[in-house]
Amino acid sequence: MENLLDEFKTVGARLAEKGFVSGSGGNLSVRLNDEIVITRHGASLGRLKAGDLVKVELGATSGEASVDLPIHNAIYESGDFKAVVHAHPPYAVVCSFLFNVVEPIDVEGKYLLGRIPVVRGPVGSRELAEKVGVAVTGSKAVIVYGHGTYVAGSSLEEAYEITCAVEHACKILYLKLLMR
Repeated sequence: MENLLDEFKTVGARLAEKGFVSGSGGNLSVRLNDEIVITRHGASLGRLKAGDLVKVELGATSGEASVDLPIHNAIYESGDFKAVVHAHPPYAVVCSFLFNVVEPIDVEGKYLLGRIPVVRGPVGSRELAEKVGVAVTGSKAVIVYGHGTYVAGSSLEEAYEITCAVEHACKILYLKLLMR
């Protein structure tokens, strides 16, 4: 689990450096067969340590794990994903107030992301978990209204890269709106 901790630390620190998470916001997980390794509730992604990872059976609940565990479970149950990054990128959050679906206007965003659904629901609710699980099947990235992104990938690195692409596309889109 030491190599896995290094991967979590690297991605968590990069998210914090970019300002995509702050304090104990955001969470990360990796699926290992029928188990999920997820960040502990209240863990700071920018300063993860060994005790900040919790192993949970897929579909189970845990008082130690991030409160977003139900969303991670729903994502893993919806497809063959191996990792999830949840962050609060500011431009993505702003775009969630403006659009029901974010359609990138930059060439890379169009190519890499396509349409990014924006879903609504009470944060931490089963309703929101189900909505994110459904939405992620058509797009690896989902934005939760007023909250942040959930990105699924084949690895934490891939999910991190997609998170960066979503934020870049949202920034370009927002800046374009300012030019009107």
